[in-house]
Amino acid sequence: MLVDLPALSAADLSISRQGAKTIVRGGRKPPYAPGQAIEEVRTERRYGRFVLTVRVPDMYEKRWQEGKLANGVLRLSYAMDEDE
Repeated sequence: MLVDLPALSAADLSISRQGAKTIVRGGRKPPYAPGQAIEEVRTERRYGRFVLTVRVPDMYEKRWQEGKLANGVLRLSYAMDEDE
């Protein structure tokens, strides 16, 4: 599973499992203080807290085998479920 998370570090994320679901939680702070005048008129990056929930297909183990965050991309690897 690949998740694009530009400008976030591993400290900004929390990854957990709930049954057959993988849950990625995190947040991104805006680059300016609330109420501060900014010169930027448009931004394509969203700020604030987020939760991403993904159901893991039955053919894979429910717990991720390995997780890496590099260059703004979170890569979670799952092993094949030997019981399937």
